[in-house]
Amino acid sequence: MMQQIVLCGQCGVPLKEKPGLPVDTRRPCHACGSTSRKFKVSLEGSITPRVSLRYKARHGQGKEPHRKGVVKASWSHLLRRWLRLERTIDREADLYEETVYDPESDDVIHHQREPLSQHTNHGDAKRHPTQKKDDTRTA
Repeated sequence: MMQQIVLCGQCGVPLKEKPGLPVDTRRPCHACGSTSRKFKVSLEGSITPRVSLRYKARHGQGKEPHRKGVVKASWSHLLRRWLRLERTIDREADLYEETVYDPESDDVIHHQREPLSQHTNHGDAKRHPTQKKDDTRTA
């Protein structure tokens, strides 16, 4: 919400006048006679912070993570609102799991659980431009 207030530029008394009024059509201030003006604008709104958590699990230093995941807010262009995304990739258990919830009702919007080895052509699992069709890379 936005609120605009017109004040006398000389004495600061609030005036009942539109902010965009040309100088030559202003009435003098009823308290001091000045036609100078100050304009105050106040804005009001609210914000909602969104947080995310990413994690990786490794067996020892420098090794490829055997499990990784994320929990985060995700904007849905289709629904035009924020949803909650939870994703787990577990290489040892050959598991890919992703769930999207409506944070207001806790309803499940989307759930996918499948072997990671079968989760292909999505995100990082997409074939690279230099990769041939028969070239199967392991995740």
